Amino acid sequence: MLALAIKAAKDYGQDYIGSEHLLAGIMREKDGFAARAMLQFGMTEEWLSDQCGWKTRAEIEEERERREYERLKKKFSPQNA
Repeated sequence: MLALAIKAAKDYGQDYIGSEHLLAGIMREKDGFAARAMLQFGMTEEWLSDQCGWKTRAEIEEERERREYERLKKKFSPQNA
């Protein structure tokens, strides 16, 4: 479970392990009693990431690329010529 918590932190681009990552590790274990109990109450990793405001590395990269695109679009727009 701890290894899964560490992986969860890395997946969300974080360099620390907090209680929220431990919960994610429990959820990723899936076969454990705690994971099944949380799932019965509707607690999924997606729910947890929404509660914590986590974004995946892919989402972070997508936002960075979108900002860069908008910056370049403004820079090279015909209005700025």
